[in-house]
Order: sequence, then structure tokens, then C-alpha cells
Amino acid sequence: MHQLNASIVMKKVVTRHENPFDLNIQIESLDSKVIIAFEKISQAFRVMLWDKAKEYGISPIQIQLLIHIKNHHPNLRKVTSLAIEFNMTKATISDALRTLENKNLISRTPEKHDYRSFVFSLTSSGFALVENVENYAESFMEVLMDIDPKEKEALYLQLIQLIQKFNQQEVLSPVRMCLTCTHFSKEKSKGAYCHFLELKLNVKDLRVDCTVHEPIEEI
Repeated sequence: MHQLNASIVMKKVVTRHENPFDLNIQIESLDSKVIIAFEKISQAFRVMLWDKAKEYGISPIQIQLLIHIKNHHPNLRKVTSLAIEFNMTKATISDALRTLENKNLISRTPEKHDYRSFVFSLTSSGFALVENVENYAESFMEVLMDIDPKEKEALYLQLIQLIQKFNQQEVLSPVRMCLTCTHFSKEKSKGAYCHFLELKLNVKDLRVDCTVHEPIEEI
């Protein structure tokens, strides 16, 4: 009877920890508090992005597309690539791009080897708009500037390790970061190292969106 009660209690604990939004669980569970903290931070991003979107009369995803198109290689500025990047259907991305074209914020250029595929670029109007909207996360920059550099490095390391795990679970894809790159290695004697750049990497040098990233091939 004693063992049965213990088993029931254990099952209740496991079940309770599956719902971090239960306030009674949050009292006892640090994991739940961390999840809620992340949820609040993501909410802050959504608020800042929506505020900027309303100011300029475009949607949040359209802002994100414009920023991405400005800052990335042509191979990452096609419908298929953008759909993967933002975890959306190609139809949804195509609709957003079409709206941006109608607003004369982007233009498309057919690829030489495939006339059915297009690379999107900013127009002069689009570039001017991005210059005004890509600072939507400025409040975060101001907050981060007040954090001690060592604490900031520790925070960053934890965050990129979390991103790596979400990538392994296929929650986030793709992730062009050092920890998922074939050029990256970490040895006890040498520490973190990029073989492409031939550079020893400190925590602050680790990238989350690298132009020379090559994904590790699955065995």
C-alpha cells in the first residue's frame, strides 16, 4: 500500500511538471519559472515588433522578411529558403512577398539556371524602410548594455546551447551557428576553434548566423 501511494505521488509530480503555466507548479519548479520567463521575453519581442509594424503600416512578418532580405545572401532570399527560415508555408511567404512587391519595397530577379525561381532584393524604398524598422529591438540592446560582460557571456552561452538543442529536436531550423557547423571544433587543449577562419573562438566570438556556415552532415 505504501509503495502504491508513492507511485501515485510520483506520477502526479511528473504530470504536474508537464504544465509550466499552472501557477501552483511554478511555485516549486524552477524549470517552469524559466519557461514563463522566456514566454514573457518573447511577448516583449512581439509587442515591439507589432508597434513598429503599426507605425509603418505593414505586418510583423513583412518587417522580418525585409530585414532578412537586406542582410542575407541571395541563396537565402528565395521563397523556399524564406519558408524554411521562418517555419511557414511557401504560400504564406509568397503572399507576404507579393504584398511587399505591390508596395514597391522589394523586387524579384529570376535565377539564370531556373527561370521559375526568383531572388528577392530590396528596392530603394524598401531599403529606406528597413533603415527605420530594423531597430525595433533597441530596448533590448539598452537592457543588455547594463548587464555585466561576464554575466552576459554566460547568458549567451546558455542561450546558444538551448538553440542547438531545439535545432536537434527540429523545433528550430535552420540554425547557421558555430555549434552546428562542420568548421567548428572544441578540444580541451585548444578550446573552441573555427577551421574556416583559422581562429580561436571565445564565447563572445561564437556566431548565431554565420555567412560561411556549413551544417554538420548526419551520419
